Amino acid sequence: MHFEQFLKILEDHYKGVLLLLLCILTFFYILNWLARIFNWGRYKHTEASYVRDRDRLFADFLARLINDFRHLLALVIVVVFVSLIFYSMSMTDVFDQKMDALQLVIASLGGLLGSIIGYYFGESAVRKAQANLPSQSSGESNIPETEIFEVPPPKGLHVDDPKPET
Repeated sequence: MHFEQFLKILEDHYKGVLLLLLCILTFFYILNWLARIFNWGRYKHTEASYVRDRDRLFADFLARLINDFRHLLALVIVVVFVSLIFYSMSMTDVFDQKMDALQLVIASLGGLLGSIIGYYFGESAVRKAQANLPSQSSGESNIPETEIFEVPPPKGLHVDDPKPET
């Protein structure tokens, strides 16, 4: 009898039950993600030399968060920038007001978009340069050896004599 009542409650409130299950799964996903970021549990480093500075914990968290989501963040900023341009242009039919709105959006967000584009071109250039470098694992160095020149002693000074001839 109680089992039938339980099934009736589930049938009546299935959306709430699904939402609860979704919240529980989301909680465990976020917990797993935090464990990977902070090297907890099975993600813990086994190296004895790895010591985490507790004062830098929040800064390290933000750095890893930005590093993980920097491409998504750049995409969101570009989409917001383009959306604001289209929105500002569609607000009025007067050409001068459209140009004023366009100048306002570009002046406020254009520098940010330029920084993002510069970052991505710089990052791709660094990756390309690192890919073209030869491997240093063989112990050979690409730095040329300098030649050693022997400088002859000045005339009139013998190497064995500490005093010059007069």
